[in-house]
Amino acid sequence: MKILVKILLIVLWTAITAGVAVMMSFANATHEVKMCRGITCRIDYGGIQPLISGTDLIADINRKFGKPQSKTIGETDIAGIAYFVKNNPYLENTDVLLTVEGEILVKAEQCKPVLRYFTPEGQQHYIASDGRIMPVNPAFPFKILIATGQI
Repeated sequence: MKILVKILLIVLWTAITAGVAVMMSFANATHEVKMCRGITCRIDYGGIQPLISGTDLIADINRKFGKPQSKTIGETDIAGIAYFVKNNPYLENTDVLLTVEGEILVKAEQCKPVLRYFTPEGQQHYIASDGRIMPVNPAFPFKILIATGQI
């Protein structure tokens, strides 16, 4: 009798495990063919003036990768978008996620510039608090200490 109960328990747990695996594969297959709903961008500015807006970032992503609303989730290059956002000079601690509803969520923090400098050639750049050199975005002027000369 004990052996029969043990065998039934083993068969039951094996069937449950197999059923969950099959259901997960069907869910993944249907998720891949679902249409992407768009991009949402959340930038934490840390209480300072913005250097880039979420709409500008979304427009840059749409320009480089095409509109995700016209593609399925399987066709959308999420890893490419994550790499593109990570390499944005104004953002740090970036994360690109895909929600269950099929929306691409971009989370990021803005770098904090501490100095704006002019090179002898007349180019302008920001130096961030972590030492990163960022270009000046003419659409978003930032009030900060200015330096010129040989830096």
